[in-house]
Amino acid sequence: MASVIFDTNIYVFHSLKYQDALQVWNEYAVIKNYDVIMSIIQVAELLSFSKIEDIPAIKIQREKYISLADEVVLVDDEIARKAAEIKRAWNKHSGKNLKLPDALIAATAILHDAVLISNNNRDFLYLSEFHGLKYVNPILNQDDLYNFVENLKAKTE
Repeated sequence: MASVIFDTNIYVFHSLKYQDALQVWNEYAVIKNYDVIMSIIQVAELLSFSKIEDIPAIKIQREKYISLADEVVLVDDEIARKAAEIKRAWNKHSGKNLKLPDALIAATAILHDAVLISNNNRDFLYLSEFHGLKYVNPILNQDDLYNFVENLKAKTE
């Protein structure tokens, strides 16, 4: 069965009802019926949002995403070693450091032969070109996303 990992930013955009995130979720999780896998790193990312204790609906939504995963993948020796390899290659390629959570999520996707859905071209395009990461960015217009988020902020202020 084919698998997909929705990066944490996609879960956030989905919860905000951003159309591109809703569509990609529907395409992979519903229509194509891919197994949804999640790295344990994403569990920590989803639950570490500072306002989660103040806004119960956010905690409920994020817990729901976690419960919808067909599998939550723990970081094992193989994933840790692949993430280290990715971080070294990224540093050699760019002269910069790739964040460990992103390296672990990418390693999980590569080793589980899963498609990684994310709005993170800066980190994942290189990995898709040179390290076998199956990467899809569903956000069609970055300016539209920016305006969408800014409008939401204005409504809550």
